[in-house]
Amino acid sequence: MITHRSSFRAYSRSIRLSLYFVAAVAATAVSAPQAHAAPYFLCVGMNDSSGKLDELGNEAGTHVFACGSDAVDRSMISELYGAYSGSASASTESFDTVKLFASATMTGYQPGSYVELPSGGIYFAASAQAQYQDSVTIDVEGPAQPMVMELTFAVTGDRDWSNASAQICYGFQYGAPLTSGACAPDLPSAITVTSQEFVPDGTEQPLYFQFSAVIFRADRIDDTEMYDAYGAIDLAHTITLQEMLLTTPGGVPVPGITVSSAQGFAYPLSALNAPTPAPAPGAAGLMVAGVLMLPWLRRRRAAAQTQVSQ
Repeated sequence: MITHRSSFRAYSRSIRLSLYFVAAVAATAVSAPQAHAAPYFLCVGMNDSSGKLDELGNEAGTHVFACGSDAVDRSMISELYGAYSGSASASTESFDTVKLFASATMTGYQPGSYVELPSGGIYFAASAQAQYQDSVTIDVEGPAQPMVMELTFAVTGDRDWSNASAQICYGFQYGAPLTSGACAPDLPSAITVTSQEFVPDGTEQPLYFQFSAVIFRADRIDDTEMYDAYGAIDLAHTITLQEMLLTTPGGVPVPGITVSSAQGFAYPLSALNAPTPAPAPGAAGLMVAGVLMLPWLRRRRAAAQTQVSQ
């Protein structure tokens, strides 16, 4: 169930802000596949301000950031710019399941000037992120042709907010480095991500996907009075990989696909990509017998016609 404690005005840069936080707090995770062999890379982060200036013009604030490969759980309390309380956790049980939680509360925050960062400033935030990596080989029965890969995930969770934004952000790539993805303004029940176009050549290629639960609040131009803000997004009831589908760039499923995983994971390949079934031994035998009988049937038919003519 999704509840609204109060209306939250949409801003044109809300997606930019959440992507900035994901990039800033989880920059280590984005580059993790080159440095970490584990299939999972989990990160959480919290901050009570971003871009806030102190008396000397330096960025100030309290931050917590932690990463791991199994499970990460952190919390933070700060009184620097108001009463801030945040918590975030990320965990996984298998290659196809993500569990994320993030919440942040700011009470009595006094807006102030801040540095306009390239993607905007974020005053307080919390995030939990999970990134998965694998090396996948795609083989196809017919000739190689351009394809795209689609992964569909089922999403089960809740979110709640007041004067803040609570979003799920995600990214996916096959055969190329992972880059910033998109953020959903709502909490969808399913998310489908699509790779860039590629031509399978029978070699291992990197596959990455990541999800982030993001809470943030940025000052508006008209923010002059103290305010309270709160946000929480609970995805601990899991984001689960449901299907892998390979199609032509035009969206036509490609049959005869075989997928091999270096991590040993059995991807849920769509039935539309199933290899062409080989004839059963019995059926093959009947086909051969039928072919061998054709000359005999022709001779018998010819003999019958001769008898009729006589």
